[in-house]
Order: sequence, then structure tokens, then C-alpha cells
Amino acid sequence: MDTSDPHISFDAQGSCEYCGNFRTNIQPNWHVDVRGEAQLMRIADRIKADGKGRDFDCIIGLSGGLDSSYLVYVAKEVMGLRPLLFHVDAGWNTDQAVGNIEKLVDGLGLDLYTEVINWEEMKSLQLAFLKAQVADQDIPQDTAFFSGLYKFAKAHKIKYVLTGGNFSTECCREPEEWGAYPGIDKTLINDIHRQFGSRKLKSFPIVDVLAYKIYYRYVLGMQVVRPLNLVPYIKHDAEATLERLFGWKKFQHKHHESRFTRFYEDYWMPRKFGYEKRRAHFSSLIMTGQMTREAALERISKPELDEQFLKSEFEYVASKLDLTVAGLQELFDGKNKTFHDYKNKRFMIGLGARMIAIIDYGLGNIQAFVNVYKRLHIPVTVARTTEDLSAATKLILPGVGAFDHAMEQLNASGMRATLDELVLVRKIPVIGICVGMQMLADSSEEGLLPGLGWVPGRVRHFRSVTGLSHLPLPHMGWNDIESQPGHSLFKGLELEARFYFLHSFYFECAQKVHEAARTEYGLNFSCAVSVDNIYGVQFHPEKSHHFGVALLKNFAEL
Repeated sequence: MDTSDPHISFDAQGSCEYCGNFRTNIQPNWHVDVRGEAQLMRIADRIKADGKGRDFDCIIGLSGGLDSSYLVYVAKEVMGLRPLLFHVDAGWNTDQAVGNIEKLVDGLGLDLYTEVINWEEMKSLQLAFLKAQVADQDIPQDTAFFSGLYKFAKAHKIKYVLTGGNFSTECCREPEEWGAYPGIDKTLINDIHRQFGSRKLKSFPIVDVLAYKIYYRYVLGMQVVRPLNLVPYIKHDAEATLERLFGWKKFQHKHHESRFTRFYEDYWMPRKFGYEKRRAHFSSLIMTGQMTREAALERISKPELDEQFLKSEFEYVASKLDLTVAGLQELFDGKNKTFHDYKNKRFMIGLGARMIAIIDYGLGNIQAFVNVYKRLHIPVTVARTTEDLSAATKLILPGVGAFDHAMEQLNASGMRATLDELVLVRKIPVIGICVGMQMLADSSEEGLLPGLGWVPGRVRHFRSVTGLSHLPLPHMGWNDIESQPGHSLFKGLELEARFYFLHSFYFECAQKVHEAARTEYGLNFSCAVSVDNIYGVQFHPEKSHHFGVALLKNFAEL
């Protein structure tokens, strides 16, 4: 990546934020060994159980490209699932993509449903986006692909959507300025089409991103699963496997299965806007050890496709859209704009991605957390029932008092099973506070009831430790802490971090790798833990002034 991303930042060693994010947040939580295999099979068992008595237990959008093709293989042959393959024909399929789809369907004995988009409506929308002069030229196709799939899944009551999204080839995100608009924004689509479209979109599928995040995901219970993050997925090896087993043919580069996307990413975007999406694609392969930086620089120094081929593709796209070559060239030469020049709800999409639910099971200082997030202008809700949890994308589990009483209250709240589902299956981030952190453990010396068991370990009494029988308790007051270097929960707090404590028990992790921070009181103990999407802090951030506010803000931005 380079400064064509206008927001890129570098640390003192010259390492960019993408590398930092990979090392700090992705790599430590990305397991493709026995841990990933075990999680994959637990997911498979759940999908199979929910799919009993149905023709299909999940659905996969299949383009004929590498990610979705290898996903189909993993779903059928590794997970033992019965997926329905769903393909959207938006008018731009390459012959190679069609051939790959046919080979997979025949080779794996799976059913395929193809939805053909009304070409006149598709053409009207694509021309509207070209005339709008925005970088986000793949929105029409992506809208057709994802909306068509979600609508079909809803109509046929298919709960699980398996996607080929993965860390191995996509751990470096594409900046929004490069046409990576974060979701299907019906407001933006309709405004651009109203200004530049030529016909009504009567049958064109549009499922707004907020409708998906709230209605499809939480009301209908639809779940998106990414199996490729749980298996060894090396681009070259996956291509070889598919070719050997099914005669599948690899593409020259990512997204070349669509003739329009190939033209847009290889010609329109770099030459009109100056954005080279291959930078993100190659950066992902470099970080995951599949490509050297030298090889990436050599390859990106010249176009992926030769000039004569690109010239012929320019002519093809013009003809396909009922434009003259001169007409398409005029659009290419037009003044560049951004989505900000049109009506949109980008701000609301950002808010929708950060709905924090504070779990109210009768214990904990709920209002203090609400007040902090309101001051930060971050959406927050108080969850007292399973229905209240429906729109949450992050969870806070506060707690005060005795361990057994807290577990009794939570178990009696009716939310326990839903919380297990949200945290362990859907991987929604959660943070336990004080006794809420202790509840994450397997057990506590304070009581007899089992804990949630989300973080391996036990809770111990300070005075049960040899030499601490006369330690004054409770531990009450301010302590400096020492966090793990680069931990995302303590971003900006590495040099100075002081928090308020009030407790007589401490968390003893079963594995040292799960310790996020430590402090001293009689002994050096874990005051913060983290495992994947699960976090816990023994101190009270809501009582820790600006240090606590910074930590709660970091959690909201994970």
C-alpha cells in the first residue's frame, strides 16, 4: 500500500497501519490449525442440525472465481454440508467463469440456481453510475449479487450464508476512496439512478445494508459464515487443488471472472482515478507470506493486461452499454466525483456498525456506561431481553458483588443462550467488567456455580495465595497497569494507564497468551484478558476518568 490511500499512516519504524493491524489484530486470532478445524466442525454441526428436514442447509454465492469456488469445495468435502449454489448473471460473465461453475456443479453433484438480472435495468443503473463520475463503479453488480442472494435465502428460509471472504487473500482492506463503499446504500443508488438512469428499476434486487444488518441478520436470524478463515487457504495450492479435482481454470488476477470488474479494476480505476486495487490484493499476499514485496513491485509496475486487449475491452464495454467508443471516452474524461456529491447514508451505516448493548441482568452500573457512550456520540442500548440484543454488534457485561449471585442473575435473565450464540458462534465482541470479567472464567473460588467458560481459567481469592493471608481486602484504589504491546484495547494508553479497582478476587488465566494486561497488588496478576472476540477487565473503566473513556472508545472501535 502507498499514499494513494489518503488516510494511510506509518509508525516510527516506517510500518504502515495495514501491517500493524495484521500483526496485532488478525494474525493472533487467525487459527488454521487444530483450533480452526475444531471451530469449523462445530459450525458445520450447528448448520447441519438447523438444516434437518430441508433440501439445503446453507447457501453459497458462486461467481466462478477462486474464493467462492474453493469455499464450495470446503463446504461439501470438508464440512459435509448440503449447500445450494446461487449464481447471479448480471450480463458480464466470462466464459471461463461459466465453465468453472459448471465443472464444480458436476464434479461435486450440487444444485445450482441462477438468477438472471433484467439487462435493460442493469444497463440503466451501470450507465447512471458511469455518468455520476464516482469511483464506486462495482456497486450495481455487487448490489445485484448480494441482494439477489439474500432475497432468495429469505424466501426459502435458508439461515446460513457461506461467503468466501478471508484473511489469506483479503487481509488488506481497500480504502473507501478506491470504490470500496461499505455496503448497499439504497439512498445513494436511488439518487444516482434518479439523476442519470433511463428506466425504472422494477425487478432489480436491492437489499439495503441497514435492512440486512438489522432485519435479515437479527429478526430473521440469518448468519454469514467465513469458513476459509478456519482452514489452510493458500492461493496457489487452492488453485492447484481445484484444477486437479475438477478441471477448474485459474484467472490471471483477482476478480477477473467478471468482464466488467476486470475492465473497471484494470483500466477505469487506475487510469481515471489513480487507484490501483492490485496494491491491496498484493499487500494481502505479502503479509500472509504468499508473495514477496519485490515480486509485487515488479508486477504492479506494468498493467496486468496488454494495451491491445484493454483497447478491445474498452470497445466491448461501450458496445455492451449501447454507447459509442467516443461516448464512453467522454465519460472517462469527465470530472471525477465521490459519493459525497449524492444523497447517501454513509454516516448511518457507520453508526449501524457500532450498536453497543449493555447487558442489564440486575447487577452493574449500567447508566455510567450509557453516559460515557452518549458523550462519545456512539449508539448504545440497554439489553434486558433477547429481543434487546437483536441489533447489537458489541456487548458489555458489567458486574458487581458475588460470583454465584451474578451467574444466577444472568442465567435467570433468559439471555444466557442468546449470549452464547452471539459471542461463540457469531463472534460478536464482548467485554466483561469487574465481576463481569470473572464470569468469563470456568469457575471461581468464591462460589460453586460454573462460569460462562468463554476464557479458560479460574477466579482465585487473594488470600488463598501463600504469603497473602493478611493482605488488606478489598483491593480498592488506583493502579498503573502494564498492557501487552500493541493490544487494540489499550491503543493510546501504552505510556500511561491508570484504572480504578475494587475487588477481592483475581482472574488466573489457564494460558498466559490470554493475558492482555497485568498489575500489582500483593502479587502480579492478570487485570485484563482477551481471547479472539472476548475481552475482560478487572478494573472499572466507567470510574477511571479519561483512561476509562479511552478504553471504552477503543472497544467500540474494534
